[in-house]
Amino acid sequence: MRSISPFRRTALALAIGAGLVLSACDSTTEVEPPTLTGITVSPTTATLAIGATQPLTVSGQFSDGTSSAITTGVTFSSSQASVASVSGTGLVTAVAGGSATITATSGGRTATSTITVTPAAPTLSSIALTPATVSLQVGATQALTVTGTFSDATTSTLTSGVTFASSASGVATVSTAGLITAVSAGTTTITATHTASTRTATREVTVTAAPAPATGAEVFLGAYSSGVAFEGFDGAANDVSIDATTPYNGRSSIKAVITATGGYSGGAFVAATPRNLSAYNALTFWARSNVPRATLNVGVGNAVTTAGLNAESLDISLTTTFQKFIIPLPDPAKMVDVRGLFHFADGPTNYTVWFADVQYELLPVSEVAAPTQAQVNWPTITTGIGSSVQMASAPNVVRFTTPVLPNGGALTDVGWRWFTLTSSNPAVATVDADGRVTGVSAGSATITATLGGLTVAGSAAVTVTAPLAVPTTIAPAPTRAAGDVISLFTTAYTNRPVETWRTSWSAGNSELTDPFTVAGRDIKRYSLFNFVGVEFGINTPANAINASEMTHVHFDLWSPNPAASLQIELVHTPGPSAVIGRYQAGALAAGQWVSLDIPLASFTGLTSRSQLQQLLFVAGAPMVLYVDNIYFYK
Repeated sequence: MRSISPFRRTALALAIGAGLVLSACDSTTEVEPPTLTGITVSPTTATLAIGATQPLTVSGQFSDGTSSAITTGVTFSSSQASVASVSGTGLVTAVAGGSATITATSGGRTATSTITVTPAAPTLSSIALTPATVSLQVGATQALTVTGTFSDATTSTLTSGVTFASSASGVATVSTAGLITAVSAGTTTITATHTASTRTATREVTVTAAPAPATGAEVFLGAYSSGVAFEGFDGAANDVSIDATTPYNGRSSIKAVITATGGYSGGAFVAATPRNLSAYNALTFWARSNVPRATLNVGVGNAVTTAGLNAESLDISLTTTFQKFIIPLPDPAKMVDVRGLFHFADGPTNYTVWFADVQYELLPVSEVAAPTQAQVNWPTITTGIGSSVQMASAPNVVRFTTPVLPNGGALTDVGWRWFTLTSSNPAVATVDADGRVTGVSAGSATITATLGGLTVAGSAAVTVTAPLAVPTTIAPAPTRAAGDVISLFTTAYTNRPVETWRTSWSAGNSELTDPFTVAGRDIKRYSLFNFVGVEFGINTPANAINASEMTHVHFDLWSPNPAASLQIELVHTPGPSAVIGRYQAGALAAGQWVSLDIPLASFTGLTSRSQLQQLLFVAGAPMVLYVDNIYFYK
């Protein structure tokens, strides 16, 4: 038999496929046509964005080892048409995020292609500015935070791509980072614009003139200076009066009886109108006691409710005759807006002290030289974007070498306002004059300080993470019988009176948000670094808790960043005879409500429960703690 040329062989195959019989020249031999053995689809995989298309190509493989494109007689189907659809010609269209399998069928043979559709990135729906209201005095500043809400209902702090403008820059200016600076009295509108999306948000700013600070060196010279009054510290037992029978330099003195029992004595001499005392470098006073004492703590800058310029001289030595004492000012230039002029605290030690001629002075360098050293209690800080951590000022110390100063020339618990604080990376974390560090964006920064001409050694390391989570559900409702419960804070029972949910002696960087609303229920939110105190029955002893018949105490707690250990303390009759019970709760599970039912017998050291008056939460590292349902039960 003659061989058939490739051209004729192909023609023959096509003819046979069409049902025809051809004769090959002078031969009548029939040739078997090649059969379809399989098909393939190209590409076999593809990744598409929503709305994109991809044509598919189908090739056939034949029994004689040849292959060729198949353009007719092919059907297509999609396993998930809602993800990727396919036309009759094999054109794939991406519809929604996900994965779909496209199947091609021809001559009883099939092949597939896997299509992955990437979801569209959420788009910015709107932006908002916080805080909700801005009212500043001339010279004050306020940072704005821009929060974006996206098409998928998520929110995020926007730290770039936003521009700011002030409608009246003569009233207040705004920096490229959103920091408002009050310039003069009036109102202005700050507009934030997200450049890429053109979304905008506005915030009205009201600027008021700063009050002219009063200038006056006198605090007490035989009588209180105009506008000065004594205010006791929270929980202090005070007996303070003007005493004409114990004069100094022919003028009356201030008599303070230091309590013999109970808590302590102490308070501050506060100016109703802030004073500018930057022309002076020291506070001076004369003092004596009825018996020799060496325990009295005195200081400046504490106005009872605010203590930004606090600085204390501890344990000054009193004798039975009047002598002069000097409290140097760490940096006189910072004394421009002062209300806390002088304060004292001691006890309970059972004695009487007299103060006389309390005033600010500009003393020569031989008596008060500039400080020679400053030591700062630098913490390690971890916070979330938009969250803040308050650095503790205790035990910040400033030292002087001038020999006549009390307490070896050292001032302790020196407030952050005496220092100039700087962030190495304000785009990551900012720090204000009171030592509050706020996370701006994820990353790391360090906080450093100077004091006048002194560079303070060390720094605070700051790590900013994603925004801290908040609870979205409430704790389970209590179900115990009301007759078996003594409640401090629930909605299920009648609560006993609580004098304060955050005492004035709580750690300076511990904060309370009360109420904090979750799912329509008011709970309490603490930012803890060290400790926070709760008092009930201190000022009104009848409000104290008699838990003698109770067996347990219950807490519902939630934290997004729990410390390695949380300690809970109960205090029986605070003061010299206080009985303190401590319970180590350990580390809480993060991001969920944890119900603690603690046997009162587990509070180490709590030998009596008949007069409970204080509750403390103590954490060894910064954490946020949400609190609900606090009650004793049996």
